[in-house]
Amino acid sequence: MSKAKGTKKVTKAKTSPKKKLPSIKIKFKKPTWAGIKENKITRYSLLVLAILACFVIVDFGVQYLNNDYSVVVINGIRISQKQYYYRLDQAYGSSISAQLIQEELVRQAALEENIAVSDEEVQEEIDGIAEQLGGTDQLDLSLEAYNLTMEDLTEQIKIDLLANKILEPTIEYTEEDVMAFFEQYSNVIFAEEASSLEEGELLDYETFREKTLEIYLQQEIESAKTTWLSELEITAKIQNNVTDRPEYKILGATRNIVSNIMDEANSNSEVEEVTEE
Repeated sequence: MSKAKGTKKVTKAKTSPKKKLPSIKIKFKKPTWAGIKENKITRYSLLVLAILACFVIVDFGVQYLNNDYSVVVINGIRISQKQYYYRLDQAYGSSISAQLIQEELVRQAALEENIAVSDEEVQEEIDGIAEQLGGTDQLDLSLEAYNLTMEDLTEQIKIDLLANKILEPTIEYTEEDVMAFFEQYSNVIFAEEASSLEEGELLDYETFREKTLEIYLQQEIESAKTTWLSELEITAKIQNNVTDRPEYKILGATRNIVSNIMDEANSNSEVEEVTEE
């Protein structure tokens, strides 16, 4: 057979095998302190950062002094809290310390007589005050006007209720006393009801007796409270560092703790004896 014309024999070119490229491993040297010290750029950078950090700390320290240890700062000049409290102490120190002493004496007397005040009793008093002022919003405004918080009011009410519970059983009175009080002050206490009466008509005592007795007892308690607190102050060991110089005695704190423990033990033994009888 003859070969067809125009056909060419195609031969495949031989390809050489691919060569593998060598793998390159990059190693990072762990920085050492010796290396950092030898590197000037790194050393100066760290020095600048350290100086900046110190400057920020000092700046915050100055702000802290200006803000937390100052009452006001005027053109960069601060008025210290020490000056502020000194003026307050001069003006109100003795009266405030006297009030704090009396409040603590009431707490201790209530604890000794096992008298307590419940949250419900306190809330009832707060609700009564709010009602007299015209609502809780008015109560909040009144507290704000006197720079007081609800916690301040709550604590004051607790002290008053404790004193009332201690003193009320000691108040001696007769029905004639309450009636005489009603006849003298009924037109003031019950002004709205009295204004609606016809000429010559009087308020009925029995109708208003309960409220009259409550107000009468409160007045008698307030009168007795001054004498009672004075007696407590006389018998108590009081160290008033506001009006007097503080006293420092050898083992004074230890002796005071031991004395309190002994007093408490004696009071507990007396209660047990009374219970047994």
